[in-house]
Amino acid sequence: MPLARVAAFGERPYRTLQRWLADYRRDGLAGLARRPRRDAGRRRMPQDLQLLIAGLALQRPPPTIATAHRRVAAVAAGQGLASAQLRHRVRRHTQPGSCVGDARPDSKAIVS
Repeated sequence: MPLARVAAFGERPYRTLQRWLADYRRDGLAGLARRPRRDAGRRRMPQDLQLLIAGLALQRPPPTIATAHRRVAAVAAGQGLASAQLRHRVRRHTQPGSCVGDARPDSKAIVS
C-alpha cells in the first residue's frame, strides 16, 4: 500500500511514515525503537530559577501556581529567558509528590 494512502487513512504525517520506513529498511525492527534524547539528564532551567521555585513552594501559605509563575517569569524575563514552559515547571515542582512539595511541613510524605 502506498505511504500516501496510509497517511491519509491514519493519524501520522506522510513525512513521519517516510522516516519510519527508511529506519526500518536500514536497521530492521531495531530502527523503529525509540532513541534516547540527546539532552537527556541535562537541566535546561538555570539553578537560580530552580531555587526560586523551591523557595516559593516552601512558603507558608504556598502561593498559587499563577502567582509563583508570575514571580518566576519576571525573574526569567530579567535574564532574557523565554517563559514558555515555566508554568508547567512551576506546577510540577510545587505540587505534593515532587521533592519540593514533599518538603513542606504539612506534607504527608513519609520520611525514613
